Amino acid sequence: MADKIKKMAFMITLLLLTVLIILAFFWTDKKSEIKELKIDLIVGNYTSINLDTDAIHFGTVKKGKVNTLTREVVINNNDNVPKKVRLFVKGDLSGLIQISENNFILPPTENKTISITVIVNPERDYGTYEGMLRAVFQEIKNEEN
Repeated sequence: MADKIKKMAFMITLLLLTVLIILAFFWTDKKSEIKELKIDLIVGNYTSINLDTDAIHFGTVKKGKVNTLTREVVINNNDNVPKKVRLFVKGDLSGLIQISENNFILPPTENKTISITVIVNPERDYGTYEGMLRAVFQEIKNEEN
């Protein structure tokens, strides 16, 4: 009976140690970072501009016309290592958004201006359309430079 308890205690200790090693690996491997910025657009009976800087606001576009609107976003690399940057759009606007440049290398402490364009067709229903611009920054290892 004592041997069975010792064996069980050993197995539990081994399992916990394995879990701790895996968690430590993921916590210390901070080579990628995700940043998100809200995007919105309103289709209505008029045209207006929203200049707020808390998100990418395309404002309100008039239904019944083809509308093409572009906003610029500055992507910053504030670290001392180069980063690969990948951009994604999620949500209602994912099929309407075009990104001028994607999957690029951003050198240390540099910025890049990217154009985000939404194309709204005349048949688009009235309403508020929202999404999220997601930027994934991945540290580039020395052998990749």
